[in-house]
Amino acid sequence: MVFFCLNELLAFNLDWHFKKLKTKKSMKKFKLLLSLSLILVVTLLFSCKKDETTPTDQNTYPRKVSVEYRITSPSGLTSLYSIVRRNATGATELFSNQALPYSYKFDMTVNQFDALLISGTSNTGGTIECEILVDGKSVDKKSGSGNTLTDISSTYVFQ
Repeated sequence: MVFFCLNELLAFNLDWHFKKLKTKKSMKKFKLLLSLSLILVVTLLFSCKKDETTPTDQNTYPRKVSVEYRITSPSGLTSLYSIVRRNATGATELFSNQALPYSYKFDMTVNQFDALLISGTSNTGGTIECEILVDGKSVDKKSGSGNTLTDISSTYVFQ
C-alpha cells in the first residue's frame, strides 16, 4: 500500500515537473531531485524491515544446565525422614535420615519437557522449604508445615 501511494505521488510529480521544465538547468535540478527522492524511498523501505528473532540459549534444546536442590527448615528441623530427588540421568533417588540444611548440585543436559523434582518428608512435623535452582536462578520454591507429618515437593519442567 505504501509503495503504491509513493508510486502515484511520484507519477504526479513527474507530470507536473515535465510541464514546468523548459531549460537544461531546470532539467538537471529535476534529475538530481528525482535521484535523491528515489534514494530516500529505497532507504526507507529497506530500513523498515522487521527485527529477526534469534533464539536465546534459554529456549534451545538440548542444552547444558547447572542444577541445585535445596531443602531447609525455618522451624529448626535438623533432619528429614526422607528426601526424593531426580538426578542428572533422570532417575529418581530416595535417601533416608538426611541432615538439614540439604543441598545437592549437578550439571546435566536437558531437553524440552524434562522435569526436575525434589521432595522432603518429616515424620515429626515442622516447616520444610524445597527449592530448585537452574543456572543459579530460583525456578521453583515451595514451603509446607505440619504438626506430625510434613511432606513438600518442588518441581520444574523445562519449557
